[in-house]
Parts: sequence; structure tokens; C-alpha cells
Amino acid sequence: MLITTCGAGFRGAIGHLVSIQLHHTRGARFHVSGLHWNHARHILARIHAALEVSGLPRPSGALTLHIGPAHVKPESNELDLPIALCLLAVAGAIDSNKLATLFSMGELALDGRLLADESNPSRANFTCSSTMVEAGLEINRCLVPMGAETWANRFFPSQLPTFHAEHLSEAVDFLQNNIPLPRVPEVTDTCTFTDHWPTPQYDSIADSTGNKEALVLAAAGGHHAFILGPPGSGKTLMARSLAELLPNLTITDRAHLKHMHAMRNEVFHADDRIPFREPHAQSTPASITGAWNALGAMPGELALSHRGVFCMDEFPEFARNAIEALRGPLENGYIDLNRAQGSHRFPAKTLTVATANPCPCGHLTSRNNRCRCTPGTVRKYLSRMTGPLMDRFSIHIETQLDRGPAELSDISALSGKEAIRAISWVRAKKEKLTAPSSLGLDWEPGVKHQLHAWSQQRGVSRRGFESIQHVAETACLIEAWKHQKATESLKISENHMVLATRFRIFDQTEWLDRAFNPQWPQYHTTE
Repeated sequence: MLITTCGAGFRGAIGHLVSIQLHHTRGARFHVSGLHWNHARHILARIHAALEVSGLPRPSGALTLHIGPAHVKPESNELDLPIALCLLAVAGAIDSNKLATLFSMGELALDGRLLADESNPSRANFTCSSTMVEAGLEINRCLVPMGAETWANRFFPSQLPTFHAEHLSEAVDFLQNNIPLPRVPEVTDTCTFTDHWPTPQYDSIADSTGNKEALVLAAAGGHHAFILGPPGSGKTLMARSLAELLPNLTITDRAHLKHMHAMRNEVFHADDRIPFREPHAQSTPASITGAWNALGAMPGELALSHRGVFCMDEFPEFARNAIEALRGPLENGYIDLNRAQGSHRFPAKTLTVATANPCPCGHLTSRNNRCRCTPGTVRKYLSRMTGPLMDRFSIHIETQLDRGPAELSDISALSGKEAIRAISWVRAKKEKLTAPSSLGLDWEPGVKHQLHAWSQQRGVSRRGFESIQHVAETACLIEAWKHQKATESLKISENHMVLATRFRIFDQTEWLDRAFNPQWPQYHTTE
């Protein structure tokens, strides 16, 4: 007699779809294949105790248990339920044919209760469900413990009915006697924006800086931002405030994040709204982009900030190879790990924010503190931020400790809640935007020519030119939201172009003169 079913096995925090096969014949021996014997012994001890306490029959005879594929060798307790169901089928309490099309997982308590281990399945079951679909298995229903509905509806295919039980006896009645069990409800994969989400950090930024509009532009258009300024000028505060402005994660995004956190043996909590990752300046390139280990591909900090904010504080202090490794992910939105062990792609559609001091001492552009760095030191310090890399940062922001009143645009006047509503509207539009013409966006006569002339004068690359265009499009859409204009009547004006070029300080020759021209004694002294 051969009985087969499907379940989930975990090695560390990595989940795998496994096949459970149990062969029954005469005799008194018991063999195990595909599991460590000590682990199998503990599983069987729990199952036998649960069967006895629950008043369910125990099988007799010679049994051979196989868990496949053999290279997985799971170490978790989620195999308790499928193995127990197979033993009950041998004892005649369950029809073995019903197990062949069933996926089940869950840990058994000694009294027969089914336990939902939130630490493993909620993080790693995405791998199991994805494999289930790809393998084309003939599974028509899933059975999970009570309490697992918080994650089960996000990881199992929507067309697959998923039920949850509280006790092993309930699972037996469900399979053998067709007694109904509660079904896990389906959840739609939608991107929502929370108007009531507090924005204390965004609202605390002083309007006199004139940079709140830059944050709104970055969040609305998904533009990477570079923030430059002396210590204490609010660079990190601005980076953290961006996470308040981004939309809630979709179910798919949460699944990706839970899966990637599982691969790092970390927990991505269900109440985490937006990822915010801030690696240390001593982080290696592998820790940022990802690496391979004995268990397979390991995502880095950039992938773990998917659909969130990835902040590199003190950007020039990072290793040069760590900085240059960002080129591809910032432009493509994903990370490809190609090693001898294999290839793996991680999603990395993150909003990257890099902060930096203008010089090693931090006071190059300060109006109150005199800089002690030589021009050569400043040049070496800023040379880490290469032109091709800076082109991928669409928005450059300069902060000051003592900046006076600035001429503010309509975007700067937006409160935190207004900014969230504007960003939600713009993002919804830009999701469908493949070209400016697809939303009726067009340039006013002569404006694009002015932008082209400005870019040529300052030596802006083609990538930088396109980046400025995208920021101008975002500014145009924000204005459309603010004044309730139809996108078909919009035109990108000179004001939008000026706003986009204003946040390109590294393209401004007058700013570079501060760093490289020794004739600026207020910024350089050798005392």
C-alpha cells in the first residue's frame, strides 16, 4: 500500500515543496529516507502522542517513509500534519485517494492542536506556492492551521481553495466525513495609499529650505535622490521622511519581501508598511547587492528595500566597488546574481537616497563654519561620486544649516496629507505612462530646445538629459493634480523645466567652482 501527499519543508528559513510517500506492508520495521533520523524520530514521537491523546487510531506493520526531493532534507516541524494524515490513511481513518490532491502543512502539539508557526511559513511559503504552480501538480485544496490565514491568502494561488483547522480531528472529519472547515478568504492585490498615515518627519522639515518639493517629486516619480549638505542640516531626516510618502505595499510586494527576508533568516512583519534600509558605510558590495552561500542566493540590502527606501548615509565613505555596484540596479530595478553556483534575479524597485557631506570635514558649503580641507582633498573626496553614477540620481538636493527664505513653488506648500494624495494620483498615472504622449503630455514650444541647450552647456549626458525630462513630467502631473486639470490638456512648461534643472546641482558649474577653485577663500583655508 503506497500513500502520497504534498507538504512544505523548511531548511533553516528556506521553504520547499516536498512530496511525502508512505509505504505500508507486513512486519515491524520502520525506515526513513530524506530526513535526518533524529528529526524524523522527534516528528513520529509528537504524532504518536497526538494520535493517542486525540483518540485516533495508530497504524501497525512495517512502514517506509520518504521525503523528496532528497537534497532538501527539511528541518522544520511543518511536516507533522501531512505525515500524520498519511499514518491515519494507513490506519483506515482517511481515504488515501483524498491525500493525493491535498497540500497540507502545520506543526502538531501533543494534544493534537495544529500550530501555525509564523516564523517559518509566513516568511518562506512563497517559495512553496510558486513551485506548486510551476510544477503543475494536481492539487485541488490546501489545509493549514488556524491562525495561518494572515499569510496563507497571500501565498497560495487564488484559484486554489485553502482551509484552516484548529485540531487534527477537525482535519480528519473534513477529509473523511466532508464536514466543512472555514475557508481562507481571497485578498485582492491592490496598491493603496493611506491618507491618515502620520507624516511627522515630513511636516517637520522647514519650508524655508525649499527642498520639500524635491521630496514630493522623488516620491511621486520614483526618482532617486542625492542629498548634499553639512552635518546637522537634515539630510537623514529628509531621507526617512520619504518612507512616509510612499504607498502601501501590494500583496505581491509583501510576498517578494517575505521570501527575500526568509532567505536571510529574517522576519518581515505583516505590519511593516514601507521598507527602509540603511546599511553602514563599511558594508561590503556583497551585503548591498547580494551574494551566494551554501544554501543558495542571498539577497542584499538593496533587494530588501524593494518598493521602499534604500538610504546610503555618508555615501562617499562607502567602498568604491560598493558604490559602482549600484549602477545596474538603480537603472534596471532588479539585481542579477550570476555566479558559478547559478543565476538568480532579485527585484529591487527601490527609491534610493544617498546623502553626503560636501567635503571630509563637512563645512565646504557652510556659511558659519570654515572648511579646513584643501582643494585636492575635496576633489579626491567627491571623485568617488562619478558622473555616470550621479546621472542615475535624477534629483540633487543641497541643504544648509542657515539658509534664508527661498522662493517656494506650489509643491512646497503641500502638507503631508496633501503630498500623499498627490503622490498617489501621480503614481497611478505614471504606472500607465510609457511615453509622455500616452497621457497627453507634451512640451510647450521652445521649452525642450531650452533644456537641450542647458544640458549641452553643462555637459549633461544623454541619460542625465532624459532624467531631467522625467522629473519635469512628474512636476507637470503634480500641478495637474493640484489644479484638477485633465492630463489631455497638459503641457510641460518652462516652469517645470526650471524646477527639474534646479535639482541638478552637480550639473551647475558655479557649484563645482566652490570645490575646485582655490579663489573661494570663504570655503577653503589651510589653517
